[in-house]
Amino acid sequence: MIRIIIFVLLMVVALSALAQYRSSGARWENISTWEGDFPEQTVTTTADDEEPGVKMTMREGYLYVTTDHKVRVRVVSVLGTPVSETVLEAGTSRLPLRSRGIYVVRVGKSVRRVKVN
Repeated sequence: MIRIIIFVLLMVVALSALAQYRSSGARWENISTWEGDFPEQTVTTTADDEEPGVKMTMREGYLYVTTDHKVRVRVVSVLGTPVSETVLEAGTSRLPLRSRGIYVVRVGKSVRRVKVN
């Protein structure tokens, strides 16, 4: 009986730590900017079908997405670990990618590989 209670308590602690870790993750933030505010860096297209009205840019540890319509964005590490999945409204949004590595970014129909140094 004591083993069951200890197991349940450990599971509660582990699940609460996991929930806190997930809630403290990278968040998209809307920013006001205009075309040409930031140069394109380290963004490679890996698909021929581009999403119309969407621009992706990597600069100083941030992934910038500028779009003229609502679009679904998914970011995963090269190992397949989910980083972010959300729907962005029209405008410019950015996501901090502080960990070095390669990420796969899907914005609508576009899929790109992004390298963070």
